[in-house]
Amino acid sequence: MGSLTLPAWARAAHPIVRYERRHWQASRTWRLVNVLLWGGSLVFLLVPAACSLLFTVGFTFQSPAEVVLGLGGLFTLGLFIVTAILSGLNALCAGILGATVIARERESQTWPFLRLTPLTGREIALGKLMAVFYTLGRPLAIITGLRLLALLGGLVTVIVAYLVSGANPYALAELAAALQRDLAAAPGHVFPGLMLLGLGLLVGLVTWLAEPLWGVLYNGVLGLAASTLVRSRGAAVAVLFGAQFGIALGLVAPAQQIALLATAPFIVTSSGAPNSFLALFIVGSQAALGLVLSWGVLAGALYLALRRADTLGD
Repeated sequence: MGSLTLPAWARAAHPIVRYERRHWQASRTWRLVNVLLWGGSLVFLLVPAACSLLFTVGFTFQSPAEVVLGLGGLFTLGLFIVTAILSGLNALCAGILGATVIARERESQTWPFLRLTPLTGREIALGKLMAVFYTLGRPLAIITGLRLLALLGGLVTVIVAYLVSGANPYALAELAAALQRDLAAAPGHVFPGLMLLGLGLLVGLVTWLAEPLWGVLYNGVLGLAASTLVRSRGAAVAVLFGAQFGIALGLVAPAQQIALLATAPFIVTSSGAPNSFLALFIVGSQAALGLVLSWGVLAGALYLALRRADTLGD
């Protein structure tokens, strides 16, 4: 049985990948930007977190369960906020790095020398894109680990709060049995609605865990496309941010607003339908539309970048 192997341009040993990673590791400017972004953001988060913790310590709790819920909930909420900020920073770094990979070569007039190698322009562009992933791989792993820790912290908080609350486990079992009996006697739309809600929560959880990886991929590809359009790194970064604002405000937001207006007659004429179905339909359709638009933009930007890299001059 043959083993699954990565393409040559996706391996860490590829010459383009090694070249890009060595360049960023030796760049004092990139190290300074990295320290300023991460250090400033962590200070911005840790100081309010410390103030909130001091406020919580001074609060008078009425039971051990409230202590566990207060401290554990604060810890879990802090992790959620920290991972959201760090994921945005990592995506920002991916966009900036992607915007410099080819524009830097054209700015320093080394792009023609790269094209003299046996590698095609497409392989060079894909190798530089993979270098972005390898460079940001460690922060990406840390962010994903923190998100898993946030989920574990929330679960442990609930379990410990239940254990120290002194609640009767038999009462919980009776409540579950009563809920099962009510669902069995309920109309036919209740159980499918709960199943749909559970499926939506599962999809949302998986999407939340995969969001840091998606942010690096999406912004890295947009940066790569911007890098093929101009001859300097500063102009490429400017094009990147302009494209991101243009896509968000000129494509995604109007499309979602139009889709919301299109569902308005359905909401008005379906007054007899369960509200849960309407809410799930609206949220699900908006999320699906945003996902389709994002994947479409990603595919278009990658196609543009690869075509430009194949035909790019000096």
